[in-house]
Amino acid sequence: MQDKLEAIGLTELQARAYLYLLGYSNGRKPTHVAEALAITRTNAYKVLDQLCDFDLARRSNTEKTYHYYAENPIALTSFVSEARNKALELEKTVKDSLDTLQKQYQRTVRHSEVKTGHGKAAILQAYAAQAKGDKAIHFIRSRHDIPFMGFDTMDKVRKMAKQTGQLRYGIIPAAPEAPMNPEVDERSNLHRTLVASSSYTSPVEWSVCGEELAIISFTDAGSAIRITDHVIAESFRDLWHMLNDNITANPTHETLLGKVKRKY
Repeated sequence: MQDKLEAIGLTELQARAYLYLLGYSNGRKPTHVAEALAITRTNAYKVLDQLCDFDLARRSNTEKTYHYYAENPIALTSFVSEARNKALELEKTVKDSLDTLQKQYQRTVRHSEVKTGHGKAAILQAYAAQAKGDKAIHFIRSRHDIPFMGFDTMDKVRKMAKQTGQLRYGIIPAAPEAPMNPEVDERSNLHRTLVASSSYTSPVEWSVCGEELAIISFTDAGSAIRITDHVIAESFRDLWHMLNDNITANPTHETLLGKVKRKY
């Protein structure tokens, strides 16, 4: 039984003292408890008063000395409820503090990793790695993706995030091979910001998700560079938002929207 009381949350001494008191309906003096548990009288007073705080014991002053009596073990339910509430409060405190602590940790401890792969398989692997996360994806699309990878492949790639519910935010050149269809964008969780097709002509796509920045090149055999670094990822996200804000503030953005709204 002692082990069960300890599992509930009592200390070894508290459990032993409570079980000892249960054996004496007429109560016991602290000196008796000290002798039975092989502890000092000071510690006996301490553990007995703790049991009183838990409503597992009561104290009476009779014959000019203290006697301690075991209380109904039903009080253990309140003890457990209180412990549960404390645990929930502790969990909430940890969650509230975690974001701040994580940011401080990431500022002082850098974990960087760079992976480089070549060929279409490596590019698909880079896309799939970001689609597995639960963070939003921010990317700058290259018009060279479909000619290099094929329409069907890129269509599947763009819809990977839908399976995990990820949101995708793309800065996308307004071009015939990428017509805008709100229904299709909604199905693939895409929020697009259009730029003139002449604004970005590089065969390189940039994409960030969580702590990973992917740089995908559609030249030669193709390649994918994946950089896992919190600071670098945050830096690119800042750049993306800066570009996005400037693009959407330009009056020509609304004109582009009107030109490309058509169905596949």
